[in-house]
Amino acid sequence: GFFKNFKNLEINLLAIDEAHCISEWGHNFRPDYLNLYEVRKELKPKRTLAMTATADDIVQQDIIKRLNMDCEKILTGFNRPNLFFDNVLITSEEKQNEYILKSLSKSNEGSAIVYCRTRKSVELTSEYLNNNGINSLAYHAGFDSNYRRDALDNFMADNVDVIVATTAFGMGIDKPDVRTVFHKGMPSRLEEYYQQAGRAGRDGKNAKCVLLYR
Repeated sequence: GFFKNFKNLEINLLAIDEAHCISEWGHNFRPDYLNLYEVRKELKPKRTLAMTATADDIVQQDIIKRLNMDCEKILTGFNRPNLFFDNVLITSEEKQNEYILKSLSKSNEGSAIVYCRTRKSVELTSEYLNNNGINSLAYHAGFDSNYRRDALDNFMADNVDVIVATTAFGMGIDKPDVRTVFHKGMPSRLEEYYQQAGRAGRDGKNAKCVLLYR
């Protein structure tokens, strides 16, 4: 019904945010993005705008191909000078948790996100932080939608200091005062790492992005 009603309108602009989902992650997290070609074909908008913060040359070309666009590409810089990137060699999960706890205990400003590679690691890390005085919530795709919505609402409202999450957390998250983003292990793609680390410092103030690796 939603789409049917739109077909009766004259659409001046179709704007697509997080456009990399059309190529990289659409089949995993946002399957409807793969249908946007058909939507564009039916709506016949006068203009189409596809935007993303992270897309290499291959992804850019894939977006254009999948949307069947004859378009101009506008690229801006990726550098955000308020972000400090660090990487630390820590070979055990226990020591990684201790490092994160120590870092969070020193800071009493803003929020933090801890990205983990597995759901089990998410739950164990969140449990460890809570047992040691850091108010955190676990977040991954295995939790039901009500829990995930409440967890996000509590994080955005500053009712919880830290979200410990898999890659299921992050798309479209725009919390301005995230001071630190930790990664326990490197994501599979550099673009994915930058997308997640970029949740830090949205208010323009200094923030840290720390990769803990083995």
